[in-house]
Amino acid sequence: MGKKLCLAFIFALLCSTLSFGIASAVEPMYVAHTSGGAADTVFNFGENPWLSTTTTGFSSIDYWWTDTPSTGDYWSFSFPASAGTKWLQFSDINFYKFVGGVSDGLTYKWNDFKHNGLWNINASIHPVGGTSYDLTYAFNIVPEPISSTLFLLGGGALVARIYRKKKKTA
Repeated sequence: MGKKLCLAFIFALLCSTLSFGIASAVEPMYVAHTSGGAADTVFNFGENPWLSTTTTGFSSIDYWWTDTPSTGDYWSFSFPASAGTKWLQFSDINFYKFVGGVSDGLTYKWNDFKHNGLWNINASIHPVGGTSYDLTYAFNIVPEPISSTLFLLGGGALVARIYRKKKKTA
């Protein structure tokens, strides 16, 4: 009985691992640390991530980026794409800002508006001669590790100073 249970557990584990691998093998849109890199959802503030989008045929792609909590503003860009995977580095993209659904007509770079927090990318893919579909991807921008370390060290020094002053007066 124990052998059958053990074999059933191994079989179930193997099947779940294989199905996860198959399901996540092709992601039509994601963000990565490098061109050709694996999908990730956390990036340091100083990084310049890459956006990957895969299409099956010639398409027009419209992107809308929003931050969370949302200010109601969003940033957008569009481009035509042939079949395959396209890699765009954030710093190379010309964004247009929309406030209340109206563009201000200016172009912005990622460094002009990025900030720490959750970002959502919504894309509408419009294949030539095909049915349009939407994609969504979310990622976080976090402070760089050195900034956090310096913040904690400075805070620790202030706490130690206050503690010493209280100890001297007591």
